[in-house]
Parts: sequence; C-alpha cells; structure tokens
Amino acid sequence: MKKGLLILGIVSLVALVSVPLTMNVLYFSLPDVYLHTFYGGMKNKIDRLYQTSGKKIVIIGGSSVPFSLDSSLIKECLDGYEVVDFGLYAALGTNAMLDLAKDGIKGGDIVIVSPEISKQTLSMYFNPLEMSKALERNKDMLFKLNGKMQEGMIAAIPSFNAEKISYLSKGDIPMPKDIYASSSFNEYGDIKVTREGNIMFGGIDKNNPISIDKALIEDEFIKELNNFAKTVKDKGGECYFRFSPMNASSISYKDDLRTFYDYLDEKISFGILGDPYKAIMEKEWFYDTNFHLNSPGAKMWTKNLINDIKVTLNITSPTPIKDEEKPPLSSPDDSKDGDNSFLDFFEYEEKENEVVLTKLIKESEDIIVPYKYNGKIITSFNDDVFQGKKGIREITIQDNIRLLYDYSFSGSGVNKIVISNDRPNSIGVGDHLLNGANAYIYVDKDNLNTYKTSYNWAKYAPYIRAK
Repeated sequence: MKKGLLILGIVSLVALVSVPLTMNVLYFSLPDVYLHTFYGGMKNKIDRLYQTSGKKIVIIGGSSVPFSLDSSLIKECLDGYEVVDFGLYAALGTNAMLDLAKDGIKGGDIVIVSPEISKQTLSMYFNPLEMSKALERNKDMLFKLNGKMQEGMIAAIPSFNAEKISYLSKGDIPMPKDIYASSSFNEYGDIKVTREGNIMFGGIDKNNPISIDKALIEDEFIKELNNFAKTVKDKGGECYFRFSPMNASSISYKDDLRTFYDYLDEKISFGILGDPYKAIMEKEWFYDTNFHLNSPGAKMWTKNLINDIKVTLNITSPTPIKDEEKPPLSSPDDSKDGDNSFLDFFEYEEKENEVVLTKLIKESEDIIVPYKYNGKIITSFNDDVFQGKKGIREITIQDNIRLLYDYSFSGSGVNKIVISNDRPNSIGVGDHLLNGANAYIYVDKDNLNTYKTSYNWAKYAPYIRAK
C-alpha cells in the first residue's frame, strides 16, 4: 500500500513538473504564427531601437504613433537624428512599452512618450497574451519587463501555445489582407499604406468616444512614467510627454483640456512637448479610429512634431513641409446594391446621403439587413433595433453597414451574425457588441484570419468562425 502511494506520488510530481516544462519548451520552439500580422511589426521596431547607432528620436505609444508619423520627414528636417517609431497597440500597455524601450535608449536621444488619452493607456494596464504575440520573434525581450508582467506572461503561455497550435494544426497561419499587417510598416515603423481619407461612419468612432478626464491618469502610472524619464535622463537623453492626435468630434469633456494639462504637468517630473490644443484635430484628418490619422493628417502631425522638437533644440529655421489640404469625408457608394428582400421589416430615417434603420416592425428567424432604401445606402441601424427580439436567430450584415453599436443584440435570440464585408476595418465596432447576447460571428473562410487579427475585431477572435 505504502509502495503504491509512493509511486503515485512520484508520478504526480513528475506530471506537475513536466506539464509546465512542456509548456515552456513549446513557447520557445513552436514555429512563428503572427509574423504577418500587425503584431509582427514589433520585431523591426525593437531591432531598429536597439541596433541604430548615433542619436535617435524615439516616439513611444500605441497604434496612434505609427498612424500619425512620417519619420522620413523628421529625419530630413532634423539632421543628425535617426528616428524610431516605437508604437504598436494600446492593448499592450504603455508601461510595458516603456520597459521594452529602456535599454535601447542612449545618450543624446530624444524620447517622446505619446500614449492615447484613454483609461487603458494612462494606467498600469497590461495584456500578457497580446504581448506574447508581439514578442513572438523577440521572446528574450520578455525579460525586459518588470517582475509582475513577467509573471503574467508566464501565466499566459498555455493560452498562447494553444492558440498557436490551433493555427498550426490547420496549416493556416494568419495572413491579413487589410492594413493591419506587418507588411504595412516601413523601415522606421510607420504605416506606409496610403490612407486617403476618413472611412468611419460620420467621421467618428461613436463606440469609443475620447474622454478628457484627469481621473483616467493612475498615480501608479505617473510613478512609472517618472521612473522612466529619470532612466532616460541618467543615460544622457531627454524625455518629454506629448499628446496624441484626438478627433475633435469624438471628445467628451469631463475636464477641460487646460485642467487636464495642468494636472498632468503637476504630476510628471519631465516636460510636456507642444501645445495640447494642436492635438485636437478635425475629423477629416482621421482614418479608421478617433486616434488614427490618414496620410495627409500624418504629414500635418509630423510637421507640428518637428516644429515642437526644434523649439527644444533652439533651431529657428523654417520647416520645409507644405500644409496638406483637408481630405473630404467619404460618402456612401450608391452605385452598389445588395439584398433588399427584408425592406418592409424596418422603419427608416433618411438623411442627406444615407439611411439609418430605426425600428424592426416584423420578425423572422433569419433576417438580412437591407442594402438600400429609396435609392440611398443604408449605413447603420440603431442599437435598439434588434435588442430583446427573441424570435430572431440569424442576422446577415452586408458590406453597406459602416457601424455596429455596442449591445446591439443584447437580450435577443440571435446566435449567428453573418458579416459579408471583406474589409473589417471599414466597420466601426466597439468592445461590447456581443454583450448580453449568446452569438457567434461568421465571415467568409478567406477573411477569417483577417478578422481575427484586425485592430478592431481581434477582441472577438474566440467568437469568429468561418461560415
């Protein structure tokens, strides 16, 4: 009996040791899966930061950084400096990006911390699974993170491995077809894909308004910011905070900008670069989120950044970059048409160039959201159109719909949402689309991985399936 218990104990101990060991071995040995996705852009950013010799201008933040910079213009106008665009995803956490950057900073560098103004980016938020994807080809960089983050990364290894094995077992690693791909970055880390104008419904992301509220700024985050700035200074560099671009039409002022600025200025131990009011730009300059600029907007933003840096360097020469013309907002393409067989199921509100569904007046188990009404494109439906409708099981959303409101299917019987649009970033979607609903999202098989790795849709990856 005792011998049997001893053997059982030894087997149990081996199992306890071998499972984590196997997980760790898989973490370092499984083939790369995310190298073609937006996450895959991190490797070149890290390589550029750590391998570039001479003085650097390093801009750290989330995705607004690569969407707002033309680093080649900075290099042309500020002779003697290389440029490193060190922004990828807000979901990685600002503090984590600071940790990754620390050892790459050298004497003479100018470091600009420019996170989006949000609860996520001005806090100690950190997503270990997202960071695991970003560091897939730089796994050694996880040791640059602080101890708490490393623990989170280790805890996320089973989930990370399982997701990779799922892709590898199907022989179908993600190859995004939209802008959110590693191929969209240039050598500096900027988005090189031309973005001609604003593709958001009405020019703003209504699901994610910007709140200017000093309560967003966590004290612990301020402490980490100041520690980072001290590290930069001790290395012989200069550190500044700079406001990210903000869509003026999306801002909710809980505090006025001056109050927010003064509070931040009082809390941080280093300077704020530039005029915060210039960070608030008209919606025509933006692209697909309230923080992402289109190409003309990025040039205007870069010109202002160059001028701000020149002030700190006491450079008085003019900046030879022409002002861009503000791109017009896009209008729905009424030359296209689709399935309109369910027109009499809804009530409508007609606007100048588009139509919004306002009410469902008949139910069916399967519904296709119509494409046109009175010759005008239907671009969205109000958030309460399908809420609580128990008789609906499947809804098909055609490529005319530009915005899906949070909680749109809450309390309904919908369990299948079919989306036929092959450009996921052309559909505005927030963080709570599926809240209150027991539903999955279905897309064409060819678009499955594009949706799962898209900037706005990646959060729904576990609920996205091939139709």
